[in-house]
Amino acid sequence: MKPQENKNKDSDQVKKQDKPSGNNEEQKQQKSRNDYIRIGILLAIIIIAAVAAAIYIDSPKGCSSVVFSTQRNSCFTAEAEATGNSTMCHSISSQQLQESCLENVAYSTKNASVCTSISNGTIADSCVGNLSIATGNEALCASLQNSSSKSECLYSFAKANNFSDVSYCSGISNSAMYGNCTASSSYVLAMKTGNPSYCSEMDHTSGNGVPTAGLLGLLPQNQSSKLSSSGLILLNASNSDVCYYSVAVAFDNLSTCGNMYGSISTACEYYVNSVTVPKQVLNLSTVISKCDEAGIYGGSATTNACFIGFAVSYVNATYCSPITNSSVQNTCVSEVASRQSNSST
Repeated sequence: MKPQENKNKDSDQVKKQDKPSGNNEEQKQQKSRNDYIRIGILLAIIIIAAVAAAIYIDSPKGCSSVVFSTQRNSCFTAEAEATGNSTMCHSISSQQLQESCLENVAYSTKNASVCTSISNGTIADSCVGNLSIATGNEALCASLQNSSSKSECLYSFAKANNFSDVSYCSGISNSAMYGNCTASSSYVLAMKTGNPSYCSEMDHTSGNGVPTAGLLGLLPQNQSSKLSSSGLILLNASNSDVCYYSVAVAFDNLSTCGNMYGSISTACEYYVNSVTVPKQVLNLSTVISKCDEAGIYGGSATTNACFIGFAVSYVNATYCSPITNSSVQNTCVSEVASRQSNSST
């Protein structure tokens, strides 16, 4: 072989040795492209799977496929409340969450039968009671089998309707609850009509029945603003006395005071006589004179109750100042402040 030919061959071999490095670069680039493609395909699969799973989970059957119990319970709850389908609640593993789910479905659909499917009897009865008020359907209370729950339901229904109808109390078997319900209804009727005969149906024993503040709380502002719960408490007034006193003051009916006895009757008479013109400006000496005169016939309790009555009716704490008992005076001032706060809102 000629020397020149050998040189050419050597040159060709060198070139061939150079080529593999170029091929390696191309292979690397190809591999990178393939890796990106594979990653892209994998991401696409994950996204599609996630979307599909979300759509599936939003369906009732889909909730059962959720792996974790917390998310699965949330799924069933959301579906039940969104669709009003109470059967979804029964698939919830937590009893507390299941009961809450059933309650919410019952309230949203106003369907009392959903309440009865709650396993906890107390919660089930409370659910029915709340629905009776929400729907204005007293008969739902009568459907309760537990007598205590039925009494509580009927009392709550009557209270929610401001004891406007004494018939709401008729099915209450608990004697104390029944007495409070009928007393409240009689008081509301007496103050609505101005007829004191309703007061005779209330408890005549001091310290029993509905708290004085509770009775006064049933009145509209134009009537309650004339009365003082602390003054009536000081006079040891029974429910019937509170009723007579309230009718006498609210309707400027002096004769109604005659239905009471002792110091409260005297306090009532002096108070009605002195407050003939609501919000009339009275100087302190006039108030003291009136209340001292009442005290001659009814004692110190009547005097102090008289001061409190004026202070609250006129929303004037100055009328509390003649009270010598610091505790009673503080009560008088506090009640006036409360009345001022209520009148400003």
